Amino acid sequence: MGECRGSVRRARLLFGVLVMGALIATGCAARLAKPQPVAMKNVRPVKRASPRIMQPPSSRRNPVAKRKAMPAPRPAILPTGAGRARLARRSAWGRRLSLETGCQSGEVANCQPVARVLAFQGATARAAALYAKGCEGNDGPSCFGLARLLAMGQGVPKSPTKAQAMYLKAAKLSAEACQKGHPASCAALGWMLRTGLAVERNTTRALSLLTLACRRKHGEACFMLGTCHAFGDGTPVNPVAAVSWYQRSCRLGDPMGCNAVAYAYAHGLGVAKSPGTARVHYGLACRMGHKKSCRSARP
Repeated sequence: MGECRGSVRRARLLFGVLVMGALIATGCAARLAKPQPVAMKNVRPVKRASPRIMQPPSSRRNPVAKRKAMPAPRPAILPTGAGRARLARRSAWGRRLSLETGCQSGEVANCQPVARVLAFQGATARAAALYAKGCEGNDGPSCFGLARLLAMGQGVPKSPTKAQAMYLKAAKLSAEACQKGHPASCAALGWMLRTGLAVERNTTRALSLLTLACRRKHGEACFMLGTCHAFGDGTPVNPVAAVSWYQRSCRLGDPMGCNAVAYAYAHGLGVAKSPGTARVHYGLACRMGHKKSCRSARP
């Protein structure tokens, strides 16, 4: 019996030792797994250098890239059928009867617009008579128109001497009237300065006068300004700008402006080629008295 009791006592003691060892081992493992705070005194954070991101050439700073790009050509403003009819009625050809009556009654400013569209119709003799009527009343643009007919011999006998004298008179009268704010006179003087007719050629001043007259809603001046940009007179060649001025001329009722817009769309000059848009503008020019545009307006 004594031996059995001793064996039981030794077994219990051994079991207690094993349990205590297990508890101690578990506590040590828990302490090792728990993160211990680290003292950060006098420790400076290390600044990591951020990698440099290479930008594409298009996004880098470039003073040239900041310049504004050339504006895209404006889409053609095509009025409806009724709108085109109103535009044609407001043109010189649509008002030709009242303009001619006013010219004959002494309103000399009405002579040049109606004479110009009559010349487009081929009635050059009648146009020359109206130009002469206006020039007698000291209207510079009328003298300018008459000088051109004299130089070409259309409607009147060709006479370069008389044409030169008429150009001189037109330049003097147009310069005086332009200073008083008459846009048609500024346009006539600007054209003479551009071509060097009776005055010293000065394309810079010509461009300035034509721009002034166009901004005062003179359709013929806008057309002339478009030709300056188309051929590079006083400004670099710019077909886009030329079409823009032609469109403005057309909207102001000038048949040459509408004809020029039509030509640009027919051949893709400064705008996307569009035969349909070209025919519409040829039709507008035709209804404004430009006889040659009538053939091109037909489908």
